[in-house]
Amino acid sequence: MLGWIFKRKGNETAPMPAAAATSQVAGASASDVDWTAALTQARGGDDALLSLARTAGAPLQFKQAAVEALDSEAAMRLAEREFRSHDRRVHQLAKQHLQAKVAQRRTREQAARLIESARSLAGMAQVPVNRVVELDHAWHLMDAGAIESTQRDDFAALTAQLAAQLRQRADIELQRTRWQADAVAALRQLQAACAEAAVGTRDRERLAASMRAARGMEGALPPGSAGAGQSQ
Repeated sequence: MLGWIFKRKGNETAPMPAAAATSQVAGASASDVDWTAALTQARGGDDALLSLARTAGAPLQFKQAAVEALDSEAAMRLAEREFRSHDRRVHQLAKQHLQAKVAQRRTREQAARLIESARSLAGMAQVPVNRVVELDHAWHLMDAGAIESTQRDDFAALTAQLAAQLRQRADIELQRTRWQADAVAALRQLQAACAEAAVGTRDRERLAASMRAARGMEGALPPGSAGAGQSQ
């Protein structure tokens, strides 16, 4: 909004300390002050920026720019309170700036909580799919521009890990479903072979083959299933 004020032209000397700049502004008449230089020199120090914004005779645009350059939430809150009663336009800018800063802080705090939730889920043996969906939905409801880049990277890495865990579990579930269908078919075949052998309609060799097929199904249990990996 007021960033043009901070641009410096030509080959100027290095800025003086913020405290010195504030002292020079306070000791000079408004018409003698180089407000652009004073504002540039006050940048990076909330106390100096507040002092500049309070200076009698300071042009409105420089007061607004000083308030807009404030960094800490505490300084913004102080500016919002101080200008509330005597400078409506500066007060409105301070209020908007404060609200944006508070919203940013709260967004980053929520992002941190979601990251911790994702990290906890990633450590679970059985990840609840609905919780992963809820986390992703909550993340995308936040203002992406307010989230720190490191937070975005952390959440992206964790959600990728969770997605991999869910895919692995889905693959195992599919293997179990197929195994169950094959096991039921092998059991029915064995039962039929036993019945036929009992009445003498099937020879013992075919019965033995059916028994071997049934035992083979037990050995083909998918990973994570009860009995998987046990010796026969």
